[in-house]
Amino acid sequence: MREPTKQDRERYRIRRKGNARRRDRDGNPILYKLTFDEWWQIWQDSGHYDEMGTRKGQYVMSRVEDRGHYEVGNVFIQTAEQNHRDAMKWFKGNNTPEVIAKRVASRLKNAKPSPQRGKNLPKAQCQKISDTMTGKPQPWLRKLSDDDITRIRAMGGTCRQKDIADLFGVTQSLISQVLLHKGRYA
Repeated sequence: MREPTKQDRERYRIRRKGNARRRDRDGNPILYKLTFDEWWQIWQDSGHYDEMGTRKGQYVMSRVEDRGHYEVGNVFIQTAEQNHRDAMKWFKGNNTPEVIAKRVASRLKNAKPSPQRGKNLPKAQCQKISDTMTGKPQPWLRKLSDDDITRIRAMGGTCRQKDIADLFGVTQSLISQVLLHKGRYA
């Protein structure tokens, strides 16, 4: 095992700092409880430190079942592709209206007004909209009815596009097309 360099310590610092903004499925912060020595030892034991990265063929530090914090006993090294597959497996299996409503509520709870979006509704009003709209089953990537398009355009400048997309069970880019009157929504 080689001795860590200044660049290695900087790499750890960047990972730890970048993780400060991350949240888990329930909206709780994901803490980075690994010291540099623990982090270094895990990577050295894996033998993949020099292959660290998020691209194909590279390795990442993952949490067991994507739950809990980054701490000894709850992390392991795997390929970036496998980490992505694991996350998608959970997401696709847990994309029920109840889970979507919980995710949206968590995002709304932590929402901050954005000057680019103009006037935003108060969080409570967005929450009320999300509660009334998630009562019916919403399969992933479904087609939008004319009524849905009208409601999306009414919410356009008030809630984030990602939140609206979660409510209707579609992608954010589809919401953008509807709001901009592009594609088949012209």
